[in-house]
Amino acid sequence: MFEPDRFRQNNESPPVTPALEVEDLSISYGGVLGLAGANLMVPANGAVSLLGPNGAGKSTLLRAASGLLSLHGGRVVGGRVRYFGDDITRTDAARLVRSGLVQVLEGRHVFTEMTVSENLSCGAFTRRSGVAEAKEHMLEVFPRLRRHRGTRAGLLSGGEQQMLAIARAMMARPRLLLLDEPSLGLAPVMTAAIGQALCRINESGTSIMLVDQSTALARAVTTWSYLLDTGSVRADGATEALLADDDVKSVYLGVRS
Repeated sequence: MFEPDRFRQNNESPPVTPALEVEDLSISYGGVLGLAGANLMVPANGAVSLLGPNGAGKSTLLRAASGLLSLHGGRVVGGRVRYFGDDITRTDAARLVRSGLVQVLEGRHVFTEMTVSENLSCGAFTRRSGVAEAKEHMLEVFPRLRRHRGTRAGLLSGGEQQMLAIARAMMARPRLLLLDEPSLGLAPVMTAAIGQALCRINESGTSIMLVDQSTALARAVTTWSYLLDTGSVRADGATEALLADDDVKSVYLGVRS
C-alpha cells in the first residue's frame, strides 16, 4: 500500500527559507476543481519538481504562481501563494516578472522570425543595463546557441528552441524560475544538456520549480519533489526516494518495474 508519510519520515526536509509557498490552494475552472487544498514550498536557492500524471494539477499550480491563471479560465477559490513572503495570489504576470518570478511556458513560444540574439534582447525588457553581459553569460550556459546567435529562431531544432526559451527567461534575472515540460518532445541527449544548464542556473542562486514528464530531468535537477494527483499533494520527499518507490512509479507515473 502507498504510504506517503514514509517519505517525510525517512528523508530530511527541505530548507525552511521559502522562495515560494503554496498554502491550502484551491482553484476552480468553471466549477471544476483543478487544485484542492494544495500545499508546497520551494526553498530559496532550491530546486523542486512536481510529479504526477496528466491532469494532476501541475500546470494549474504553475499558472497560479506566475499570474497566468485567469488567462486559462481559472480562479483561486481558497488559499494563497507567497513569493519571498509576499502574498502574490492575485498579482498579475507582468508585475511578477519585474519582481523576479518568471515562467518558461510549455511549447517554447520563441519568436520564430527573430534571431537568437533578438529573442534574448526581448527577454531583457525589465533591465536597464548589463544586457550585453547577460547575453554573453547565457551563451556560455547554452553553448549550442552561440553559433546560432544570428539565426532566426524558427530554424533551430526543437531542443535549441527550448534552450533559447530558458535563456530568454533568464535575461530577466529571475529569483525563481518556473518550467513547464521543458523536455517535451526532445531527444535524451538534448534533455541531458538542458538538465546540465538548469543545474548551473540553480547553482548560481536561481530557485527552480520544474514540471516535466521526464523523471531523468527531475533526478538531474531537483532534490525535493511533490507528488500531485487529482489536484491534491499526495506525498513529498527527496526526489530520488519518490522516484524509486514502486507504488509511485506504477500508480502515479505509469512506469512499471
